[in-house]
Amino acid sequence: MIAQWVGIVGGLGTTCSFLPQVYTIFKSTSTDGLSISMMFLQFGGTASWVVYGYLRKDYIVIGFNAISVTLVSSIILKYFMFSKSSLHNRSAHCAAPCTVIEQE
Repeated sequence: MIAQWVGIVGGLGTTCSFLPQVYTIFKSTSTDGLSISMMFLQFGGTASWVVYGYLRKDYIVIGFNAISVTLVSSIILKYFMFSKSSLHNRSAHCAAPCTVIEQE
């Protein structure tokens, strides 16, 4: 019984750790500074935990990691949406082929 409660607290903590990042991305409509490779690794890891939970019939592991997969997926989706729109907006100001120079 104690092990289940420890699992619930741990799952809740790790799953909720994505909420500030998701909130910031949706509010700012920017993924600047985000490591997309870390997000893909996180996606693979949490998806593996979902499969592991399924094989073990551990619904706590399945539930929390399925939520995490959803949150990470939304971050990855927004990364590509914002990157594409950002590139489009930068090139929209060029009447002819030009090079966009980033300012620091």
